Amino acid sequence: MPIDPSGSTVVATEWALISVATAVILARLYLRLILQRRNLLASDLFMCAAWVSAVALASFNIYFFRIGIFKPGTTFDLAGFEGTAEEAENFYKLYYFSTYPFYTTFYFSKAALLAVYLQIFPSFMVKRRRFLWAVIVYVAIGFIITILLLSLSCLPVWRNWTLSDQRCTVKSIKINFEISWVLNISSDILIFILPWLVIPELTLRRRLRYSLYATFLLGLINIIFCVVRFAQIEQYGGDLVITISLVGKYDACGTYSRLKKGADKAIRLYTELWSFIDACIGLIIACLPSLRPFFNWREKIQYYGQSSGQDSKGYSSHNSQRPMVSSDPESLSQPSNVHLSEDMQRRFSVA
Repeated sequence: MPIDPSGSTVVATEWALISVATAVILARLYLRLILQRRNLLASDLFMCAAWVSAVALASFNIYFFRIGIFKPGTTFDLAGFEGTAEEAENFYKLYYFSTYPFYTTFYFSKAALLAVYLQIFPSFMVKRRRFLWAVIVYVAIGFIITILLLSLSCLPVWRNWTLSDQRCTVKSIKINFEISWVLNISSDILIFILPWLVIPELTLRRRLRYSLYATFLLGLINIIFCVVRFAQIEQYGGDLVITISLVGKYDACGTYSRLKKGADKAIRLYTELWSFIDACIGLIIACLPSLRPFFNWREKIQYYGQSSGQDSKGYSSHNSQRPMVSSDPESLSQPSNVHLSEDMQRRFSVA
């Protein structure tokens, strides 16, 4: 059984993760603005917005730590909390509103990845681009539904933080959790599938191919993390006493606590940490594809329009339909197929 982490451990871990995410994003911006000398793209803007949301989310927890909410043994129904009734109500109110930056961290990270894919999926891959657009629409609808559930499932909104018997029911929280979890995990799986529709069509050097595989396989971490947490909460949700330092938000891969006073079972789940780690991992992973040139700046992806090789004049001798792009955006080779523009090649390397 995992121990109950202290509030200082929770806060320190969260800000350590934010520091890592900050370093990764700064590296991404340095690559874009300084090395590549390009304007910021939509994916960069989404990533910066996701970072702002993550910082806002972590800032709420500083206040919770200050008023003693993260004291070991304090449960979600505030058993063991030594503060005033006003502080307890303020906690529930801020806890409710902190779910909004949590959602936006998740979905802006997804949007950043989708913006990258939208740029690198070439126009001649018609079916793949249609599937990509279908995923974009699905993720957008999922985000809207999640926010609407949070905003409208328990009205008037003050019922989310009142200390009276008029508080939102556990049933409504459970339904919100399950719907938002399904939307999140399904969109994560769809986004995970997308790059594998393009990578097999590329002629890559072995090291570069393996580096791409490793980068995109990191998406499995979020998926596995999400499934394990869901299984634990569904298994033990009927009689949990979950401490505040461990409880998660009504999040996209979210958490609910079905608290029963006098419950015999007190199982400590690292769900607050899990929730924040999940968000930050998604944030970091969404940045990694665009950082590939740092590690493979000299690698090439060659386009053999009619061959697997080219002679010294750039003509092909074999049949193949694979894009040629350089991971260095300033040193693109001339495609043997004239219909593949240099701009199209550039998409693969700088998105």
